[in-house]
Amino acid sequence: MATNIPDDDNDERTFIYTQPIFPAGYAAGTKDKAAIMQSAGPDVERQVQVTGKDKFEYMLMYCLRLLEQAQGNICAFYLDDFPDCDEFTMRILQQLIGRSGYTTSDFLEPTDRKYKGFWAWLRK
Repeated sequence: MATNIPDDDNDERTFIYTQPIFPAGYAAGTKDKAAIMQSAGPDVERQVQVTGKDKFEYMLMYCLRLLEQAQGNICAFYLDDFPDCDEFTMRILQQLIGRSGYTTSDFLEPTDRKYKGFWAWLRK
Protein backbone atom coordinates (compact mmCIF):
# COMPACT_ATOMS: atom_id res chain seq x y z
CA MET A 1 0.00 0.00 0.00
CA ALA A 2 1.53 3.28 -1.08
CA THR A 3 1.60 6.26 1.24
CA ASN A 4 2.61 9.84 0.78
CA ILE A 5 4.90 9.68 3.81
CA PRO A 6 8.57 9.86 2.82
CA ASP A 7 10.61 6.84 3.85
CA ASP A 8 13.82 8.51 4.98
CA ASP A 9 15.70 9.36 8.16
CA ASN A 10 14.32 12.91 8.28
CA ASP A 11 10.62 12.46 8.73
CA GLU A 12 8.82 13.30 11.94
CA ARG A 13 8.29 9.64 12.83
CA THR A 14 12.02 9.29 13.54
CA PHE A 15 13.20 9.37 17.18
CA ILE A 16 16.09 11.57 16.19
CA TYR A 17 17.47 12.40 12.80
CA THR A 18 20.32 10.07 11.97
CA GLN A 19 22.40 11.64 9.24
CA PRO A 20 25.49 13.68 10.15
CA ILE A 21 24.98 17.34 10.93
CA PHE A 22 28.40 18.36 9.60
CA PRO A 23 30.58 17.25 6.66
CA ALA A 24 32.77 14.16 7.08
CA GLY A 25 35.98 14.91 8.94
CA TYR A 26 34.54 17.87 10.85
CA ALA A 27 34.21 17.54 14.63
CA ALA A 28 31.75 19.95 16.24
CA GLY A 29 32.79 22.25 19.03
CA THR A 30 31.10 24.71 21.35
CA LYS A 31 30.72 27.24 18.51
CA ASP A 32 28.45 24.73 16.74
CA LYS A 33 25.81 24.44 19.47
CA ALA A 34 23.20 26.43 17.53
CA ALA A 35 23.61 24.29 14.38
CA ILE A 36 23.31 21.12 16.44
CA MET A 37 20.19 22.32 18.22
CA GLN A 38 18.65 23.51 14.95
CA SER A 39 19.26 20.11 13.30
CA ALA A 40 17.94 18.05 16.19
CA GLY A 41 14.42 17.24 14.99
CA PRO A 42 10.93 17.47 16.47
CA ASP A 43 11.23 14.69 19.06
CA VAL A 44 14.42 16.22 20.42
CA GLU A 45 12.72 19.63 20.50
CA ARG A 46 9.93 18.14 22.61
CA GLN A 47 12.46 16.60 25.00
CA VAL A 48 14.26 19.95 25.25
CA GLN A 49 10.96 21.52 26.29
CA VAL A 50 10.49 18.84 28.96
CA THR A 51 14.07 19.10 30.23
CA GLY A 52 14.26 22.87 29.87
CA LYS A 53 16.15 24.61 27.10
CA ASP A 54 18.81 26.14 29.35
CA LYS A 55 19.48 22.85 31.10
CA PHE A 56 19.64 20.84 27.87
CA GLU A 57 21.93 23.36 26.19
CA TYR A 58 24.17 23.35 29.28
CA MET A 59 24.51 19.56 29.03
CA LEU A 60 25.30 19.77 25.31
CA MET A 61 27.86 22.54 25.86
CA TYR A 62 29.48 20.54 28.68
CA CYS A 63 29.95 17.58 26.33
CA LEU A 64 31.25 19.70 23.46
CA ARG A 65 33.65 21.61 25.72
CA LEU A 66 35.19 18.41 27.12
CA LEU A 67 35.49 16.91 23.65
CA GLU A 68 37.26 20.03 22.40
CA GLN A 69 39.66 19.95 25.34
CA ALA A 70 40.37 16.24 24.81
CA GLN A 71 41.45 16.92 21.19
CA GLY A 72 39.98 13.67 19.91
CA ASN A 73 40.78 11.47 22.87
CA ILE A 74 38.03 9.52 24.60
CA CYS A 75 35.69 11.31 27.01
CA ALA A 76 33.16 9.74 29.34
CA PHE A 77 29.80 11.31 30.11
CA TYR A 78 27.78 9.82 32.95
CA LEU A 79 24.20 10.27 34.08
CA ASP A 80 25.67 11.32 37.43
CA ASP A 81 27.40 14.26 35.70
CA PHE A 82 24.02 15.92 35.21
CA PRO A 83 21.64 16.27 38.17
CA ASP A 84 18.09 15.18 37.31
CA CYS A 85 19.11 13.83 33.87
CA ASP A 86 17.31 10.66 32.87
CA GLU A 87 18.46 7.93 30.49
CA PHE A 88 16.24 9.14 27.63
CA THR A 89 17.73 12.65 27.73
CA MET A 90 21.26 11.24 27.99
CA ARG A 91 20.71 9.04 24.94
CA ILE A 92 19.50 12.09 23.00
CA LEU A 93 22.73 13.89 23.93
CA GLN A 94 24.70 10.82 22.86
CA GLN A 95 23.00 10.71 19.48
CA LEU A 96 23.51 14.43 18.89
CA ILE A 97 27.22 14.06 19.71
CA GLY A 98 27.36 11.04 17.40
CA ARG A 99 25.86 13.12 14.56
CA SER A 100 28.39 15.89 15.23
CA GLY A 101 31.51 14.09 14.04
CA TYR A 102 32.27 11.88 17.03
CA THR A 103 32.08 8.15 17.61
CA THR A 104 30.03 7.19 20.66
CA SER A 105 29.50 4.02 22.63
CA ASP A 106 27.15 3.17 25.48
CA PHE A 107 28.69 2.82 28.92
CA LEU A 108 26.89 -0.05 30.63
CA GLU A 109 27.36 -1.16 34.22
CA PRO A 110 29.34 -4.42 33.95
CA THR A 111 27.27 -6.29 36.53
CA ASP A 112 23.72 -5.52 35.41
CA ARG A 113 24.28 -4.00 31.91
CA LYS A 114 22.35 -0.89 32.99
CA TYR A 115 23.00 2.26 30.94
CA LYS A 116 25.19 4.70 32.87
CA GLY A 117 26.16 7.13 30.12
CA PHE A 118 28.38 7.13 27.05
CA TRP A 119 31.89 7.54 25.73
CA ALA A 120 32.77 9.76 22.79
CA TRP A 121 35.95 10.22 20.75
CA LEU A 122 37.28 11.05 17.29
CA ARG A 123 38.39 8.18 15.09
CA LYS A 124 42.05 8.46 14.23
